[in-house]
Amino acid sequence: MIQINKLNKGANMNQVISKTIQFGKVDYLNNGRKNCLIEVEINFNGERFSASGNIWNHLKTDCYSCGQNLDEIKKFIPNNKLFNRIYLIWKNYHLNDCTAGSPKQEEYLKSIISKDSLDYSYQLKCEKLKEVNLLHDKSYLYQNKPYEYGTAWLNTSIPEDVKKEIKLIQEVA
Repeated sequence: MIQINKLNKGANMNQVISKTIQFGKVDYLNNGRKNCLIEVEINFNGERFSASGNIWNHLKTDCYSCGQNLDEIKKFIPNNKLFNRIYLIWKNYHLNDCTAGSPKQEEYLKSIISKDSLDYSYQLKCEKLKEVNLLHDKSYLYQNKPYEYGTAWLNTSIPEDVKKEIKLIQEVA
């Protein structure tokens, strides 16, 4: 079962359209009862994407898991096509206006860091970039200087086809 709650805070591109999608109940406590509702909220203003999830207790008075927990949710609904599409968009574009690195820095870090790795702190990322002379990206100027990794929040553009897909999910799903 999928249930949609849509909150349109305005038609302006700067206004966020928020949609909560219910993906049914799961046996989160591993007690043989599927009574914990999974919800995922997606927010999009035409440029900035974010998503978060909730796994509710059986009374829906508190969450067992919430926030940036889509990796955990995926364990419970691995074959749900809609969730998997949201999950991939989340992995690639969540808070896309808060990117720590230039495109070259991010590309290098992605090439050396496993997507499942939690071992790379900010300091370690800086050390790895320094090793290859990318801590200060001379090919990316920020305020007329080579951009130093992590000194500003940069925007990673969402491709137009992905923007259309997000809007379609918000309208139809």
